[in-house]
Amino acid sequence: MGWQNSARSRSISRIALAASFALVTASACGSSDTFSSGDGAAAGSGGSGDATGGGTGGVSTAGSGGTAGVSSGGAAGSTMGGAGGAASTCGTCDGCCVGSTCVSQAQQSWQQCGGQGSVCTSCAYGIACDSGKCTDQLDPAALFHIVVDSVDIKATQQNGSGWDLPGGQPDPMVCFDDGQGTHGCTNYCSDQTSCSYSAGNGTVRSSGASVNFSGTSLSSMTMLVYDYDPATPNDLVGSQKVQLHKFSAEYTFGQFDQVNSVSFHLEQGQ
Repeated sequence: MGWQNSARSRSISRIALAASFALVTASACGSSDTFSSGDGAAAGSGGSGDATGGGTGGVSTAGSGGTAGVSSGGAAGSTMGGAGGAASTCGTCDGCCVGSTCVSQAQQSWQQCGGQGSVCTSCAYGIACDSGKCTDQLDPAALFHIVVDSVDIKATQQNGSGWDLPGGQPDPMVCFDDGQGTHGCTNYCSDQTSCSYSAGNGTVRSSGASVNFSGTSLSSMTMLVYDYDPATPNDLVGSQKVQLHKFSAEYTFGQFDQVNSVSFHLEQGQ
């Protein structure tokens, strides 16, 4: 009977040990697990990191004779580190990485933007990157073409007389000047006070070529509307200071001098 008691004792021990192990669940990638250790069990280990981020550590509760404790977090994944950290491919970098090269935030542009050592991405053309993020501001160094979509002027000059003798309709033309030597004009619309430009005719040009305006020059421009006249000096219909800092799909300026409105947009320069 002694061997039967001994065998029974060993069987009970194996059942108890299996029950203890059954309570322990391995931590899944990127998750946190709470579990209890059985008799004499040690504290649980943390979750392992995956490609997105390291797992947070599991919390163990000791059973009788066990030791309670909080495990350490999982290892950082290949893209993002655990606990909100960022994995960098170019060492310590406050900006973004192009391969192993750090592009600091002070050096970033619409072409290279990002933070915390992430891989550099691009913003929409000509949009400034600030503090590692794309904004709605114009990049000072980017080049733009100005394309006028429409212009509408009053039927008479300020003194009440017609624009063209004897009382003919005006030929509106829109010009831009940054005061630093960069300027140009659209084509003119013949004999009309309200003009919607067809493709190409509204592009601001100088000597036949589209004018490149930088983001910096767009922040301080003068817009001038003229009644074009091939034989005599053009009549000034109105002038308006234009300060473009933010990107917009369409810019509209209304009611200045004898001008009712001017609408234009920006296109990528070269």
